[in-house]
Amino acid sequence: MNRFERFEIGTLLPERSALVLDTELGVRSLLVCAEDGKQGMGEQQLLTPSEMPVIQTLLASYPDYCPYEVVLSAMTRKSLEKCRERVLWGLQEGGSGRGDAPGAQPVGARSPEVASLRH
Repeated sequence: MNRFERFEIGTLLPERSALVLDTELGVRSLLVCAEDGKQGMGEQQLLTPSEMPVIQTLLASYPDYCPYEVVLSAMTRKSLEKCRERVLWGLQEGGSGRGDAPGAQPVGARSPEVASLRH
């Protein structure tokens, strides 16, 4: 695995720009290229150890869809198969696929105060 990974993500960035991830230090950098051809650093962001694999996974999938179990696997460092089972379990139990407990409802869904606001 390379220490630096470069991602050119089209229309999400300014023209002639790219994101670079330093996988060792956990730094995301925006590289910009001026009209005269000179490259420079646009901005940098320090990512947490839990953010880095998620950002890396999403950028590697762009512009294609990234299945939830792939993101969950990056977040939890569990096998893709285990994460797929967890997502399928959540869907079968009527959850959102986010690993909700059976019968779980959004926060506040049972609250009388929230229910009165809906009517």
